[in-house]
Amino acid sequence: MMDGERLKAFQGVHENNEHYQRRINFQDSLKRQAILNSALKKSNHSARYGINQFSDLSPQQFKERYLTARAETAPKFEPYRSGIQVKMNYPLKFDWRDQGVVGPVRNQQSCGGCWAFSVVEAIETVSAKNSGKLQQLSVQQVIDCSYENSGCNGGSPVGALNWLKQTKLKLVKEAEYPFKDMAGICQYFAQSHAGVAVTNYSAYDFRLKFGRDVGQCFMFTHLFLSALFATQGQNLHYNCPNQLGLICCRSGQEKVMMSVLVESGPLVVIVDAISWQDYLGGIIQHHCSSHNPNHAVLITGYDATGEVPYWIVRNSWGTSWGDNGYAYIKIGNDMCGIADNVAAVFV
Repeated sequence: MMDGERLKAFQGVHENNEHYQRRINFQDSLKRQAILNSALKKSNHSARYGINQFSDLSPQQFKERYLTARAETAPKFEPYRSGIQVKMNYPLKFDWRDQGVVGPVRNQQSCGGCWAFSVVEAIETVSAKNSGKLQQLSVQQVIDCSYENSGCNGGSPVGALNWLKQTKLKLVKEAEYPFKDMAGICQYFAQSHAGVAVTNYSAYDFRLKFGRDVGQCFMFTHLFLSALFATQGQNLHYNCPNQLGLICCRSGQEKVMMSVLVESGPLVVIVDAISWQDYLGGIIQHHCSSHNPNHAVLITGYDATGEVPYWIVRNSWGTSWGDNGYAYIKIGNDMCGIADNVAAVFV
């Protein structure tokens, strides 16, 4: 769809001052998108920016409505202390969608409930992986009942997972407790009612400093990583310098995230998505800060077979955003803060 057609499709009908302000926002969006696209290297891999359903919002409006996730402080990931098994052999390309255990992209609409969507979608996939049956579970149940969070005004994925684990609450089917685009009164179901419960979860910060910090990086010696990624060899080079004989853990840890994703299931992450307002597709490699985590999404897979390795990220802004609701984030360098707050779910 061309930009002119997108403009007509998304601008809607507004009146008076609101109509005028939205037109101003559209004009500002066009300028911003032109700058983003012109600043990028011209290649088939570069991210593309243009008009979508958010183009009549100012960046501040976009942030207030859609970037409401709250990040919890997570412990640094250390393989030998985490209890998570990190296997040496895993594919260079993997996507849980190919296993038939990922549902359709949802749309959180005007509800700031990304924290709930990402958690429920992870539970759906892990449950389907274990049982062989994919079913849509209720996001509204988490929005209404997770008392540590703020419903459609934001929340923490880790807080929601902790609440689900502690209460042993079973998530019911979406059809039994449908999404309403607003927070409501919690509806309770009998413990005997069918549903899916979270038995445990893990949450880690996969950022680590360069190898000078031996206390954090001792496990990432050349010997460890050369064994861990022996089968990947030529394909996984992220321009990571060696320091004092140790590997730069920052990108090395994202490689470990690949193994965790394959073994455990999709990963719930919180990113800085302020630059995602204009995203249309392609691999995000620039213009994406890691300083302000504000939006929860789900990593369903990765692809490290090409020139630019990338994460496959499922969003909750509907299929008209991004690439049919998905974004692609370069692996390495903690792009968008994707390695800062990472959670895996067990059911």
